[in-house]
Amino acid sequence: MEDRNPAGRQGSGKAHRALWCGLALYVEWSAVRFRRFAEYVGGDVRGWLDGGEGELDARMEFLTKRQRTQLRDLRRLGAAALEARMRGWMEEVVLYGDEEYPTGLSDLKRPPAALHLRGDRRLLGRRGIAVVGSRKIGVKAASTARRILEPAVSRGLTVISGGALGADAVAHRCALDCGGSTVAVLPSGLSNLTPKRNRRLFHDIAEGRGLLLSEYAPDCGVRRYHFRRRNGLMAAMSRGVFVLRAAAKSGTMLTVDAARELERPLAAMPGSPEDPISRGCHETIRRGGAMIADGDDLLQWWKELGGDVDEDEDDEKERARRSDPDCQVLRSARRLVDASGSFSMEVLVRETGLSAAQLQSKLLQHELAGIIERAGGGDRFRFLRA
Repeated sequence: MEDRNPAGRQGSGKAHRALWCGLALYVEWSAVRFRRFAEYVGGDVRGWLDGGEGELDARMEFLTKRQRTQLRDLRRLGAAALEARMRGWMEEVVLYGDEEYPTGLSDLKRPPAALHLRGDRRLLGRRGIAVVGSRKIGVKAASTARRILEPAVSRGLTVISGGALGADAVAHRCALDCGGSTVAVLPSGLSNLTPKRNRRLFHDIAEGRGLLLSEYAPDCGVRRYHFRRRNGLMAAMSRGVFVLRAAAKSGTMLTVDAARELERPLAAMPGSPEDPISRGCHETIRRGGAMIADGDDLLQWWKELGGDVDEDEDDEKERARRSDPDCQVLRSARRLVDASGSFSMEVLVRETGLSAAQLQSKLLQHELAGIIERAGGGDRFRFLRA
């Protein structure tokens, strides 16, 4: 019997595979519809795109009006022009059915037909924890979140999040700062990264131990329905979902709903009962989610989910590194980085117990070493490198 799976047609060469990738990414349809398209068009994708006859022309009822319009636009564009747009994509696209395709995504009703990647593609095989939360995370909550995440991240946990401002950015940055790995699942194409304020973070993820991932064409912008879809992908790729801060009705809770539907375990960081941005966390715990109050709680939960833990983290070299006072200052400062990507010296004084004069001296040394820089004057600083 003829193989109807487009991912199984890779023997026809890179150009043929590139056309399949282009169709999947530009038309944005489900893997099931993608396979049916392959059945109707057959192997002559180029011929069909260039105006040739095909069964699909008479059997488009399984496509939406939007998808039919997109296909007609692509036929007017033609195979050569589509290939020109996609030149250089070949090493950055994984199709549904490929060996590298994340296994968790198969649990979705509509798995993405193709994934566009930038960074360490080996992370596709890591089933980490999805860390989600409000864009309105303050300095104190961000510091607490970093303290909770740091032990597990430094011992092998991969952080999966959505690249947004606030809690997402804190989780990604914590993973990078601790020498861990992180995956950013984005609601836009990788040539149109959103939000723009996180461009530096996206660069650091792609160039460090991280991966940027999107199911959308590189030049695709953000649409409202992309966020719900992105949240579902995060939940599916993870072993469990950890909520840092969330209002009772928020985009974060859409990820919680997706996790429940996919039967992924839930956990949350508790907050003040009077804080409206903690009510989503309390609701998650009320629904049976684990309560994560400190780093040991998260590390234990990660072990219970079957996550791999590096047991050699507390060796002699690491203990020596942790004992260095200057390193202690930097570690404290990294925990205090807020959604703006900077930290306050005033808060760092309270965190470290050092005098303002002592801290000024140490920060000046790190500034001269090119590790930090002043952020817009005043007493705020940002990190230039990990």
